[in-house]
Amino acid sequence: FDTRINLFKLKTINKVSSFLSTLVSALILIAILLLVIFFISVAIALLIGEWLGSAYLGFFIVAGIYIIIGLILYSARRKFLRDPISNTLLKELLD
Repeated sequence: FDTRINLFKLKTINKVSSFLSTLVSALILIAILLLVIFFISVAIALLIGEWLGSAYLGFFIVAGIYIIIGLILYSARRKFLRDPISNTLLKELLD
């Protein structure tokens, strides 16, 4: 009986540590990706602003693009966000 409890503890620790390491690495990658997207967005906004002769217009256009992308993601949040994240978390915990 003691052996089963110890085995259960070890399996639980293994699953939790695996899950946490996956979560931390995903968060780090997301943070880096957000920084890259931010700097590319600023560069594109400045470029569009230079083409149009007004920097703020470039930023408005880039913001409008992000609003459109946000609305698309919001309308399809189950397909693109919730289901893949849920599946990944469940797979990590159950394997």
